[in-house]
Amino acid sequence: MKMLQKLHLNLLKAPISNYIKAVPCQWLQMKAPDTIPPIVPIKMAYNSYQTAGIDAGQPPLIIMHGLFGSKGNWNSLCKAYQKTLNCIVYSVDARNHGDSPHSPNHSYQHLAADLMEFMRDFKIKKAKLIGHSMGGRAVMYLTLKHPELVEKLVVVDISPHVSSPSLDAMPPLFEFMAKVHMPRTGTMAEARQQVERQLSTKITDRALRSFLVTNLVQKSDGTHAWRINLSALLTNYRKNIAMFPHIPDAVYNGPTLFIGGEKSDHIPKNSLPTLKKQFTAAEVKYIPGAGHWVHSEKSHEFLKITADFLKENVALQAQAGAEAAAKVQPHHK
Repeated sequence: MKMLQKLHLNLLKAPISNYIKAVPCQWLQMKAPDTIPPIVPIKMAYNSYQTAGIDAGQPPLIIMHGLFGSKGNWNSLCKAYQKTLNCIVYSVDARNHGDSPHSPNHSYQHLAADLMEFMRDFKIKKAKLIGHSMGGRAVMYLTLKHPELVEKLVVVDISPHVSSPSLDAMPPLFEFMAKVHMPRTGTMAEARQQVERQLSTKITDRALRSFLVTNLVQKSDGTHAWRINLSALLTNYRKNIAMFPHIPDAVYNGPTLFIGGEKSDHIPKNSLPTLKKQFTAAEVKYIPGAGHWVHSEKSHEFLKITADFLKENVALQAQAGAEAAAKVQPHHK
């Protein structure tokens, strides 16, 4: 516990693994089985972005945030995507985050089921998907399981195959947040200051503290609380969030972009051949100077790369994907 209390995290400037002792994390090398009891999906909270004259024939864009995030984190980018792509854009809150319902269950199977429920509710037959980190793995899982639902896929700074050592430093964040003494009175601004002051004793990076504090809400009785389900996320973290389900035979041949931060270690620079085994048309791009939160750290560069990819002719991308798939030899054991 003393080691945890002394741990200082600086997520936005370097991988978390730079700030923890380099020890083998055997649990990170394990693979989560793709088995789970029957799932009851939740109705996710969402924001929608559309204007008059929108091209209703285009598949919409659905965006899912990462761990500790919410739909509001993508507000500016959603507006830009809507204008640039001329399609409906949805930003959703994953279960146990933002304004979505809480649940004791939290896995990529559950998150994918929630996305499918969302698509059914809005009668969306096919969509473009963007997901960051946890959200990236959720959209990857949905895509591999139901490729017919996905026109294009953008995965932001995460891989299905590699678990960064940085992931092992995430549980302390849950503990730090759980130990915060919540202000019982005062305005939201005052509460944010008090909570951030407490977090500053454990987390040195101001940008990270400010990001976490976006999860602070004021309840109807005037008290304050975290809106994310800390207990459920911590309980499910190692088995269901840090690890991606093992589905080696699933393949997606559609257009896929993996985009990472140059300073992040979540998509290793030599990972393209491995990614292509399941995402046969995958391409990987890195944004210089960016870390894990590449979409907020380098938003202009991120928007340019992803919007160009999403606008590109689908037929040409599909042809490239088919050609790439033909080159992938089946692996037999």
